[in-house]
Amino acid sequence: MKVFVGPVGSGKTSRLLDVYHSLIHHGGKTEEILVLAVNAASVSDWRRRIDLPVGGNLNIFTYFGLAQREVITHWPKLDALLQEGGKCPEPVFMTTETAHYLMGLLVDRYRSEGYFPAVRATSQQIAIQLIDNLNQAAINGLSLRETGLRLGTLAGDDRDKARAFRDALELMQLFRRNCLVSRCLDYSLTIELFNTRLLPDPAYVESIGLKWKYLLADNLEETVPAAQDLTLRLMDTVQKAYLAYCPQGGYASFFGADTAGAAERIVARCQVEELTNSFSSTPEISAYALALAQRIRGREAAEAGKTNLINGQVDTQLRGEMLTETGKRILELIAQGVAPGDIAVLAPAVDKVMEFSLGRCLAQKGVPLVNLTRGKRLLDQPFAQALINLALLVYPGWRLEVNFSGLVQTLSLLLKLDPVRSSLLAESIFRHKLELPDPSGLRTRLGFYNTEQYQLLKNWLEQRRQEKPGLDVLFQLAFGELLAPLLPGEYDLLACRQVIDSVSKFYKVMGRYPVSGEYDLDRGFLHMVLRGTLAAETLFRPPDNTGKVILATPYTFLLSPYIKPVKYQFWLDVAGEQWLRGNAKELTNPHVLSRHWDRTWDDRKDQEIRLNRLAGMVQGLLGKCAAGLYTASSFLSSRGYEQDGQLAQWLEEQGVSRND
Repeated sequence: MKVFVGPVGSGKTSRLLDVYHSLIHHGGKTEEILVLAVNAASVSDWRRRIDLPVGGNLNIFTYFGLAQREVITHWPKLDALLQEGGKCPEPVFMTTETAHYLMGLLVDRYRSEGYFPAVRATSQQIAIQLIDNLNQAAINGLSLRETGLRLGTLAGDDRDKARAFRDALELMQLFRRNCLVSRCLDYSLTIELFNTRLLPDPAYVESIGLKWKYLLADNLEETVPAAQDLTLRLMDTVQKAYLAYCPQGGYASFFGADTAGAAERIVARCQVEELTNSFSSTPEISAYALALAQRIRGREAAEAGKTNLINGQVDTQLRGEMLTETGKRILELIAQGVAPGDIAVLAPAVDKVMEFSLGRCLAQKGVPLVNLTRGKRLLDQPFAQALINLALLVYPGWRLEVNFSGLVQTLSLLLKLDPVRSSLLAESIFRHKLELPDPSGLRTRLGFYNTEQYQLLKNWLEQRRQEKPGLDVLFQLAFGELLAPLLPGEYDLLACRQVIDSVSKFYKVMGRYPVSGEYDLDRGFLHMVLRGTLAAETLFRPPDNTGKVILATPYTFLLSPYIKPVKYQFWLDVAGEQWLRGNAKELTNPHVLSRHWDRTWDDRKDQEIRLNRLAGMVQGLLGKCAAGLYTASSFLSSRGYEQDGQLAQWLEEQGVSRND
């Protein structure tokens, strides 16, 4: 068993790919090789980079993807073992968004009966935290009872907190029971069935040994404990295993990654091949990164780390000024010959103001900016938003809230109106309570041609109101008859397909999952989307960032295989506290639910976890930086609060050179 160990950019994944091709070259078959990648983007990247003249099926999965496939394959056996509910020929898998929504319905119902009286979070925020608890329990191998006991220790002598955790446990147990009875499997239940029902079965383990001869596992440092359990089991059954590990990693710790566990349990068992050179940064940058990480962790920084790495520092009073000045610095670099694609702008939170301000500044000189932040709402995509708004106009009786600016954008898209006329039409629609106004009264303000186009849209909507199609049919009609003639691009097509795919998945789950009272499936789907959830993310498209300035969060920049190292990085909001944010909330605490919990939790432990995460993150970021770093901060945040974050101080102490 061999593990390639090295920093970011040292070529670990490339070495694993070389091993894969070598195994095939020496007679191995693709069906005999199992590849475990860290996320969907990495799976896609692996498939893209494998270069074979011929081959069979490629067994490249995320841990959850593999668990899901194995649950489907062995479902008859699993179904027979489940005591709750009646037998079912196949399970239905929930998307994360649907799980959040269904838990939200439970929270709404029980909160109206007096549950969570002292919890300040919204019902949807509570639902997300409860689903997070279920997921953390599953990946750490905890029962719901143990989960409740651990969380309960956080209450101490506070009776209100103790009650909140009891309420949380009751709703988690109810949600789990509903999932078992309906055979609707969310992420946590899928993982639990795989780990507690399949892996302990000797016959199943024997079948693994017959199926796969070779294991290749990438990014061990970003894997959850349950995935590491599987890796260890596979190492005992396959003929050879090749792994990759980054000691400075753990960027996915927000999602339960266990870097220390991977080192102690897996790397320690393997023959280690050190990859010391980073192909994307210089020895000076690596030394600076190490010294900065040591300083963050509270250790004395080495003198070798004091360097003039930082090329410039933006320091303003207001955040808007910071963004404008950052845009100017980027344009200066480009004027000096730096390619836009060699520049990355990184911030712990990428908001619309940041994207708009930087994009407008760069666009004045024809420089493109691409926002690669994960988790953008599907409703932010114009074509997807148009489908939702059309449904709201077809069914005004559902009394669901319509976003005014979103409706303006939809009318601009469908009727090719300028923003002013779109706003006038949207205002008229709102005044009529979503009943479409007569076009004759709008002709002087919209113009003759635009009024005729509006009449056609009005006719289409009125016809759909009479037909009352389900959302699955309505979305397909809207795409085929209204959106397709607009010649949508590839991303637009994917967004529309994603909405249609999401409502189909929603129907399947809600057709089984028990919901109290009368429930309208179509209204429920729109309600789910409007509560801020995304559609089912079943489609992956590599980002189009070639030749563009990159805007991303550190996690996206580090975990996406499609974002390559850059020459220059801009770290924004370094005086803000979000660089040091934790992931403990009112009703959830991943550390307390982890395998490393030492039965204590206090501010000191919280700070230690935050500092270690930040230290690893800055090392990773600088490992993908080839030339230099710019920092930017503002005295006042976007909300008007004064900022004096520790990252800015550490950067100063570690030898900031203001080459202004």
